[in-house]
Amino acid sequence: MKLSKLIVLCVLASAGSSFGASGIFGSYINVTSSNHGNIPIWYDAQAPGGGRASDPTDFSGFAFGSFNPGAGGVLNLTGGEVLTFKNGGSDVTGTTLNYRIYTAGFPTGSHNPVNIGFTADATFADAAGTSYTGTGDQKWSDSSLWNPVNLLSGLTPGDYEIDIYLEAASTDGTLFSNNGGSNYKATFTVVPEPSAALLGGLGALALLRRRRI
Repeated sequence: MKLSKLIVLCVLASAGSSFGASGIFGSYINVTSSNHGNIPIWYDAQAPGGGRASDPTDFSGFAFGSFNPGAGGVLNLTGGEVLTFKNGGSDVTGTTLNYRIYTAGFPTGSHNPVNIGFTADATFADAAGTSYTGTGDQKWSDSSLWNPVNLLSGLTPGDYEIDIYLEAASTDGTLFSNNGGSNYKATFTVVPEPSAALLGGLGALALLRRRRI
């Protein structure tokens, strides 16, 4: 009886070791803006735990400011990064950044997916410059490798929100980095072009001043 119980316990222990787990332990969003030097900047989405080499600005709640596309205003989505882990029999097979833009306060429309390529197994440094060495840790990252997504394209003057979540496909199902279901949201404003009438008026005013001089 004791021998049979021991055999059962060994079988169960062996079966348990064959199960694995996977997940996302960090994510970042890369944006290039004319209001911030026209250089790609990493923003925190899901901040990884532990001490980090640097602490990027949170994407959620960030205000990118006002843009006039006709006057050279730029607001581009230029990358994403997902940090994943896996162990046992689990595997992560791909990651995606999903974004949408809508009038502030009125969330509508579906998200647009952009695939993020595999970068490295541990050991690697993430977007914040922190190194990770855990067995099964992986980095999926693209920055300025995509065709930049012009977030201002086709928008009329008004206030807008950028709504983003990231996900990973795995043998355990779809894994999400989505701010607890609320997604990561930042804001910006598109300002109108000066009207032709206003420009004409300014020109006439300048001409009048020159005549007076």
